[in-house]
Amino acid sequence: MEEDACVLRSVANALRVVEELARADEAQGVTELARRLGVAPATAHRLLATLVAAGFARREPDRRYRLGPAVARLAGRPGPPPLLRDVARPVLRWLAESSGQTAHLAILDGTFVVSIDHVRLASGPAGRGHAVGARVPAHATAVGLALLAYHPAAVDAVLVAGLERWTARTIVDAGTLRRRLAEVRRRGYAVNDRGWLPETAGVAAAVLLADGTAVASIGISGPADRLGRRAVLGALGPLARAGALAVAEGLAVERPPHPLDAR
Repeated sequence: MEEDACVLRSVANALRVVEELARADEAQGVTELARRLGVAPATAHRLLATLVAAGFARREPDRRYRLGPAVARLAGRPGPPPLLRDVARPVLRWLAESSGQTAHLAILDGTFVVSIDHVRLASGPAGRGHAVGARVPAHATAVGLALLAYHPAAVDAVLVAGLERWTARTIVDAGTLRRRLAEVRRRGYAVNDRGWLPETAGVAAAVLLADGTAVASIGISGPADRLGRRAVLGALGPLARAGALAVAEGLAVERPPHPLDAR
């Protein structure tokens, strides 16, 4: 019985480590995780080593830890290519610092988009729904619209599934959706004002490779009462577009020509 209790405690602590990694904006060190869990650093290190071996955590070069690819696989989708997140991380930080809002990176997953990284300033808004692993409707979000604009097959899938209404401002008409996506391609960024959450607004731009493939989108979001004005969103749009361009250029420099060939 005592042995079973020890096993259960270890499993519970391992799950708490995964939860802490998912909640954190930054990679986490062993000492900090041990403090949060209320365990010895040696115990935290052992738990992390087990999670890394199983793919549920990833050890960074600076000996800090992030969520691993197995977490994404459990959600029924392939994990994002490490290069994409690595290149985007400093851009997300720059966007968050420049805008004072939450900056996030998302990929398309069927008729949804999945957040694979985000940066939120300690004093900034919480950016609800953009935690790593959050899965949100593509047609009702800026990061989703930015990607749908370059994925016609995904647009068809969204229309077949139906344009579910999430708020009074959600796009629920096929013609409206197609017009909005044409605007995204013409303008270079998407705008969403309370289309998914009534208290959230934001902008996003697609990360386009040299062949025109949209591999991800970069978004900036925050409280609608602060951002939900045409002038504010119009100012943030070019900033998101600049961020997406920086990520695309970083991918091309790091490993041409296609960052997804190692998936």
